[in-house]
Amino acid sequence: KEYAGTELVPQGRKLIIDQGDVAEAFPGGQVADIRRGFVRELTKKLQQKKVLRLLFTSNVDDSKDKEMGQATKEFEKMLRAVKKACVCFPDSMKEKLDALNEKHIDSKLRTKDQKARQKLHIQEVELQKAMMVADANLQKAETKMKAVERQNDELKDKQIRIEQKLANLRAQQQQEKARLQEDMEDMQRELKANLDDFFKKTDDKEKDFDEKLKKLEKEKSEVESQRVTLEAENRKLVEQLANR
Repeated sequence: KEYAGTELVPQGRKLIIDQGDVAEAFPGGQVADIRRGFVRELTKKLQQKKVLRLLFTSNVDDSKDKEMGQATKEFEKMLRAVKKACVCFPDSMKEKLDALNEKHIDSKLRTKDQKARQKLHIQEVELQKAMMVADANLQKAETKMKAVERQNDELKDKQIRIEQKLANLRAQQQQEKARLQEDMEDMQRELKANLDDFFKKTDDKEKDFDEKLKKLEKEKSEVESQRVTLEAENRKLVEQLANR
C-alpha cells in the first residue's frame, strides 16, 4: 500500500542509519539491532507520527565513498611500506614519512569534511522534506479549518433563522392569545347581555302573569258574587211563585 507523499527508492541506494527516524529509533546505530527491530520499531513510529522519514544515499555519494575508501586503503598500504623502509633507512626516509603522514592527516580531514558536508546536505534535504510535509499538513489544517468555519457560519445562519421563526411564532402566539382573550370577553359580554335580557323578560312575564292572575281572581270573585246574588234572586222568585 502506498501512502500520500511516498517516494520510491531506486535500487542500490543505502539506508542512512545515523540520521532521521532510524537514528531516533536505534540510538546505538548497531546494524544487527536495526535488522532485528526495523519493521517493529518503525511501525510504532509510523503509528504515532503518521509519517516516517527514511534517508538514503545518492549514487554520487556512494561513488565518492567508494573512491575515498579505495584511495584511503591504497594510501595506508603505501604508508605501511614507508614505515618498514624507515626501519632500514631512518635518515633518508624520514622526510618522505613525514610528508606521507601530513597527507594522511590531510586526507582524514578531507574525509571528515566531506562526511560533514554530506551529513549537512542530508539534513538540509530532510529539513526541506519536513517543511514540505509541514506545509502539506498546514494546508490540510487550513482547509479543514475553513470547512469548520464555513460549517460554523452555516450553523449560525441556521440558528438565526430558527430564532427568527421562534420569534415569529411567539408573536403569532401572543396575537392569537390576545384575539382569543378578546373573543372570550366579547362572548362573556354577549352572554351577560343575553342573560340580563332573559331575566328582564322573565320578570316582565312574571309581573304580567301576576297581573293576569289577580285579574282572574277578581273576575272569579265577581262571578261568585254574581252567582250568589242570582241564587238569592232565584230563591226569592221561587218563594214568590210559591206564595201565589
